[in-house]
Amino acid sequence: MAAGQLSLTRRALLAGACTAPVVPTGGHRVSVQVSEDAERDGPWRLALDRFREADALLAEAARTEDEEYYDRLGARHDSAVKRLLLTPAPDAAALAFKLDLLVAEQAWEMRGGELCMAALKRDAHRLARG
Repeated sequence: MAAGQLSLTRRALLAGACTAPVVPTGGHRVSVQVSEDAERDGPWRLALDRFREADALLAEAARTEDEEYYDRLGARHDSAVKRLLLTPAPDAAALAFKLDLLVAEQAWEMRGGELCMAALKRDAHRLARG
């Protein structure tokens, strides 16, 4: 095969990344279902709503021919993922969601990913203390 046949375009790579939260990964499924208590928490709710919107827009834009538009939505999606990961999880269900999202998006490879990992560690310790 020629090298060009194995090459992924940026759009194909981003399209795969945007579908990761709804595609089974390693026997697990990332879900945006969180507890009612978490839904009522202000900062968490705002970050979750922004993630849902960015995720839906990016999935819809996978069909567009406008590369610049798709790239802007990809950047918006990445920002929404990072914001959600950095927002304190109000309960264990939200923490589980954040862990699923972290793995699905490979957030450790994002710019600022180490901050997301540190936020998850803080969440886990805080929730473990009760």
